[in-house]
Amino acid sequence: MSEIKAFDKADYGLYPVRVASFGPVVLGVPRPAGAPLDELLGDLGRRLEGYRMDEWEVSRTATYEIEANWKLIAENFMEYYHLPWVHPGLVKVSPINAHYRWQGPGTYIGFCTSPIASNAERAAGRGCRPSRASMRPTP
Repeated sequence: MSEIKAFDKADYGLYPVRVASFGPVVLGVPRPAGAPLDELLGDLGRRLEGYRMDEWEVSRTATYEIEANWKLIAENFMEYYHLPWVHPGLVKVSPINAHYRWQGPGTYIGFCTSPIASNAERAAGRGCRPSRASMRPTP
């Protein structure tokens, strides 16, 4: 951009962000000032404490290029009423009446399936994650 007259790189820098971590997740908050992360996440840490997130490691990654607005993708994930018609095989492992949305104090929303159907072990053999019970710390 040096060939453009009156262009000053200092006028076009990156926006400042706050960076914080939650277990193995690194979060960038687009406002440099504001509520601290623990206040924004409310009781999420307590809800997830049995998962020992500080011990997690990346085992594999995948990249998906989806030609859609990210808000539509998030909404599709949080809305499970379409599963019997669009994903009938998934409903055999993750029954519709076992899906729950939850939100506690804080600025997050959660989604879980509990319990996983009895044939979930066959799905786990195909590379799915283990059940919640197997991730809890032993007494």
